Amino acid sequence: MKLSGLWSCALPGLALAGLASRSAQYGPSVTLGQGTLVGITTQIAYADAKVNKFLGVPFAISPPRRFEPPEPVPSSSKTLSTTQWSAKCIEHADPSILVDDAEESEDCLYLNVYVPDTPTQDKAVLFWIYGGSLKFGNAGQPAYDGSFFAAYEDVIVVAANYRTNVFGFSNSPEIDVGDNNVGFMDQRLSLDWVQRNIRAFGGDPDKVTIFGESSGASSVDRLVTSPPHPLPYRAAILQSGQASVSPAPPGNGEVSWENLVNALGCNKAYSELACVQAADPFKIKAIVRNLSLPFPPINDGVTQKPTPLLKARESGEAAPVPILLGSNGLEGSLFVQPLLQPAALVTKASVRADNPTWRYYFNATFPNTQAPLVLPEYGIDNIGAYHASEIPIVFGTYGIYDKNAPSTEEQKALSRYMLRSWASFAKNPDGGPGWTRATDRKQSTVGCLGCYENPVGVAEISSTRTDGACGLLNMVYTAREPLF
Repeated sequence: MKLSGLWSCALPGLALAGLASRSAQYGPSVTLGQGTLVGITTQIAYADAKVNKFLGVPFAISPPRRFEPPEPVPSSSKTLSTTQWSAKCIEHADPSILVDDAEESEDCLYLNVYVPDTPTQDKAVLFWIYGGSLKFGNAGQPAYDGSFFAAYEDVIVVAANYRTNVFGFSNSPEIDVGDNNVGFMDQRLSLDWVQRNIRAFGGDPDKVTIFGESSGASSVDRLVTSPPHPLPYRAAILQSGQASVSPAPPGNGEVSWENLVNALGCNKAYSELACVQAADPFKIKAIVRNLSLPFPPINDGVTQKPTPLLKARESGEAAPVPILLGSNGLEGSLFVQPLLQPAALVTKASVRADNPTWRYYFNATFPNTQAPLVLPEYGIDNIGAYHASEIPIVFGTYGIYDKNAPSTEEQKALSRYMLRSWASFAKNPDGGPGWTRATDRKQSTVGCLGCYENPVGVAEISSTRTDGACGLLNMVYTAREPLF
């Protein structure tokens, strides 16, 4: 889950702290089959390389037909201004944690590309999938700015929007099972866009690493366990999320759809689907929010298979790619019930499939990202390394919180280390992020990031230290009807 209030301390049109954006009359340009993109150039403090940013690049016909699969952008010779983040897809989340003023629209299938202004060709690519419980989120969050990755590590970062909640996972019985999870189809089409176009930016389509956090990580895991063909990536990073084990109650999506149909007065229409497709999108949003209607993805056999998928990993059905995965010290502290984070189980299954696998454990806290300052609406005291607190450290965007308190030298150093580790994994997945590979033994190595042994880097610790309290939860992960 991405907490939108956590990342929305700056508006999309504002530069991040530490960035000095300049837009020339004629900015950097890239010519693609869909037209010529004109972006902007950013200078990062203390970095030799500038960054060319192409923001709001269409990867599909937008707006898409409501509840229908995305379609590729047609060929064109037009010149497109790509200097602003696009509107976000229509969200459903608790208004108390949403302070993001970005425009919402069904015209939202756009992506952002962050490119080092260096002569290096065949650059590694990091493809980001944001979290948000598959209910909200967008690629234009200030915390997801890929400029620091690009400037410091000479990698390209791509982040794409995708449809969520009912707009991404309608659960309509009138839609073929294989066409229901259009949010996941958006992710796949944007990855296909990368395969077709990233060479024009200096990237190598054979060097793509997908990474995500929370439901973004579960989306990454779905791409691993239900892989597209041909495979559009060569490695994967899962931050605080997975889709291989955790269960969720089945069937509530169909009930939600019927409740929505009734609330819209579409239950007497010849086609309920056509009626809902014709309804005002913000009326749909209001009903979904007011009735708290969940719309989970369905098992379509293409973008999502029934869990648990541990045996599928071990049998070779999953993509045979290197994996980096981990979680934070106090993942469940923002929630009534702890998050289901069976990282140890997923790690063992990946290792047994002979896939190079590394685990991390993030346990750092800093004055400017303390939960009471970032999430005052929760009314809680400091809760340590809470869910999603690693994101601004991974991206180097912690400066957006300097209004709370100044960034510390330890924070800057740890961020540079994690930027380098994630980029090293993307450049050479078999080589890993910089610590010892995991094994399927009871005591395996975990890279502890920001722990007291090394607060500005990694300390190798035993998995018994992180997994000791998890044994009692194993039956929970495997005993119920699984899905999400």
